[in-house]
Amino acid sequence: MKNKMIKFSLGLLVLAGVSLQASTSGKELFMQKCNMCHKTSKPTDMSKLIAPPIMGVMRHVKMNYANKQDAVNFIVDYVLNPQRSKAVCMAQNIDRFGLMPSQKGAVTKEQVAKIASYIYDNYPPKGFVGMHENQQGMMGSKGMMGRSMQKGAKKIKPFLIKKGLPHLTKILVKMWNDPKLNLTKEQKKRLVVVRKETLKGVKMYMPMVNMIQNKIVSATLNGANPKDLEKFVNKLATIKAKATMIHLQCIYNTKNILTPQQFQYVMKMAKNMKMGKKRGK
Repeated sequence: MKNKMIKFSLGLLVLAGVSLQASTSGKELFMQKCNMCHKTSKPTDMSKLIAPPIMGVMRHVKMNYANKQDAVNFIVDYVLNPQRSKAVCMAQNIDRFGLMPSQKGAVTKEQVAKIASYIYDNYPPKGFVGMHENQQGMMGSKGMMGRSMQKGAKKIKPFLIKKGLPHLTKILVKMWNDPKLNLTKEQKKRLVVVRKETLKGVKMYMPMVNMIQNKIVSATLNGANPKDLEKFVNKLATIKAKATMIHLQCIYNTKNILTPQQFQYVMKMAKNMKMGKKRGK
């Protein structure tokens, strides 16, 4: 009887341990397993860092993996099987901090997945500015050159083809109630759907293009080897290609909604708007 009670008690302890592990949140796991190296705030003394802060890490992860599940899968694989060829951070960061050691044995695959989900949802925080962007902002905020650069700054377009292809839905917004165009209610309804889908896709890629371009520019000016930047250039080209396909699909869908006469009229007005902008400069 006594032996049965001991076995029963041990069984309860094992179950309690499993239950406790299962109930540990991603945040708690991160603080226990990762925070010693990957800090959650910008340090005042960068020389004391032993690994990149987590907001910087996740900024680079999201630049390469826009989909959460893809990002989680990457983090799980990298944490357990790190390789320089898999890294999404700049080569000079690996040179500085070294390649992250495998965490096999220190953390389970399930725990890493929990941690990855948590940090994807919470980092980088809203308004976070990368170090090189912060430096550029400081340089551009003072003096005539700074004001001139800000004034002349152009919004980055995430497309491969920047001239020749009209932004039809943007033009149509300005012509929405033009009696000569004479859009029907059904046409307007369908055009609204096309514009929403287009904007949603483009807005997803624009910050990624912006971040990767800034990353390449900053690294190049800081002496990075072009070979180390090749994967980022290829990534940028891939993202721009996807954004361009969204643009092409928008033109195709819009043209199919309009009549041939309406399309010709819109293209004529687009040309006039462009000429008007040039005269205004």
